Amino acid sequence: MKLFNMQDLTYGIAILCVSVSAYAAGPNYDAVYTATGATIDGIVSPGEWDEADQSGNWKVLRTHANDTHGNYLKAKWNESGIFLLYSTNYTNWAEKTSDQFDWNANSINMYFDPNQDQESLDRPGEELESYQMTLNLYRGAAGYDGSSYTNTVAYEDSASNSKFNNTAWEGLGADSRMAMNNGTQGGVLELFVKWQDFNVVVDDNDMLVTSSPTATTTPWSFQIGAITTDGSNFLPVWNDNGGQAFVDSDNGWGTMTFLADTTVLGTLGDTDGDDDVDLDDYYTLLEFIGQSGIHLTVEHGDVNRDKIVDLYDYGIIEQEFEKYNNGKSLASSIPEPTSLFLLTVATLILAKRNV
Repeated sequence: MKLFNMQDLTYGIAILCVSVSAYAAGPNYDAVYTATGATIDGIVSPGEWDEADQSGNWKVLRTHANDTHGNYLKAKWNESGIFLLYSTNYTNWAEKTSDQFDWNANSINMYFDPNQDQESLDRPGEELESYQMTLNLYRGAAGYDGSSYTNTVAYEDSASNSKFNNTAWEGLGADSRMAMNNGTQGGVLELFVKWQDFNVVVDDNDMLVTSSPTATTTPWSFQIGAITTDGSNFLPVWNDNGGQAFVDSDNGWGTMTFLADTTVLGTLGDTDGDDDVDLDDYYTLLEFIGQSGIHLTVEHGDVNRDKIVDLYDYGIIEQEFEKYNNGKSLASSIPEPTSLFLLTVATLILAKRNV
């Protein structure tokens, strides 16, 4: 499907490539949009996670050997929050004996940077604003019901331009849920985190606060790894960064990208519901161009539903306009030259992503 007039879009695409290239190289996990979510019960029901990709091929931190426990992650999201599935073939579970977090026991460690500041993800010598959620893994069922944990102990904190252990985080709230089952067949953990639980404010700095998956336009920094009592498979990790710790200031971080809802409702390119694509749809796009956020819908010009109104939406409207106007191009129907319009759009997007 040809969405763009390439002669007019050369500058715009160059701008976008510069923006994307700022992100750190390394593993990325694409979290798909889900309309159905998941039932958080520690059981992988048939079809429940089929829409999400599996992040296999973990390594063992420090030794760089292949993970032998079959650890993997799956993730998906919607307007409510993020759903995560962690699964392992590990079976040497111990009983819970203390109400204190035990760093010598089995645990799963997750790290999130919502990247609200849109800083480069590759910043040696600097620190990220980030969250850490670590859960002890014990034999049997465990969970979080919106107020308390059972058969596990959680370690939850955050950081703002420093290493971890410096900023209190209340962790999961009343609407979030967690459930796990660890036994002779391995372990399964299902987790739902409401966006609003990423809510830490430090010195009036809200770079850790998010109420939506802002990574539909900027990937989050992300890492997940386990601590086990198996000496030969001690620290299985999704991103083997070559260092000694799961994450630190300048390595360990992969990225998580929240893919847009690809379901297209109604007439493609139609923003006002009149079942055609005309100049009214173009002017809707012009009003919201450069904006991003979970509130955006087709009615705001976000016709590809990726939570940002940008060149790609323009390309769809441009293509569909010709179909509904006997082959007449959109560029010839608007007062300003197409190239000038696209330059303005590209500039707005670059400015938005580098605030």
